[in-house]
Amino acid sequence: MRQSFKSSKGILSLLLTLLFSVNPQASDIYLIPDDSELVLYKLKRDIRKSNNIDISTNEFSDKKMFRIIIKALNRKGVKVNIILDPDRYSLISKLSIYKGVMMKTLSGIGGGLMNLNFILIDNSILYLFSNSLNKISLNQSYGTVIRFKDIKTIKSFRKIFNILMKRSSTINNYKIVD
Repeated sequence: MRQSFKSSKGILSLLLTLLFSVNPQASDIYLIPDDSELVLYKLKRDIRKSNNIDISTNEFSDKKMFRIIIKALNRKGVKVNIILDPDRYSLISKLSIYKGVMMKTLSGIGGGLMNLNFILIDNSILYLFSNSLNKISLNQSYGTVIRFKDIKTIKSFRKIFNILMKRSSTINNYKIVD
C-alpha cells in the first residue's frame, strides 16, 4: 500500500485504510470503560519488557498509565518519545525530568488539536486509543482500544509517528538529570 504522507489528508487516508483492513487475528479489541483494567494490565506487561516507547496523544493525565511509564523509565536504557498537544501536557510534563525522555508538542492545522492517540512499544506492539489517555476517557467515557501485533500495521504507525516527530516542536531532548 502506497500512501502520500505529505498532507494531513494522506495521514487520514492511511489511518482509515488501516482501520478498515485490519487482520482481526492480529489484534485485540477492547471496549472502554468495561475493559480499562485489562488494557492497563496488558499495557503494563508489554511496557515492562520494552526498551522503546513512543506515545502520541492530545492529553495524558491518567495516573495509573503514568506510573507504568515511570517504572519503565527506572530501567536502564529505556527511551520514551512523546508527542502531545501543546495546551494539554499537565501530568506527562513531569516525565521530562527523567533520563531517556524526549517530549515534543504538535498542534493541529489551523489551531486544531493533535488528536492521534496511540502507544507504540518496541516496534512490535501498538495500542490505538479512540479517546485521550486521561482518567475520564479511560474510566468514564465509551471508546475502544485496539492492541495490534500485526507488523504491517505497526510499520505504518511507525511512519506516522516519524512524520509527527518531524513536524513537532521539542520541549526537551533526552534531558539528563542526575
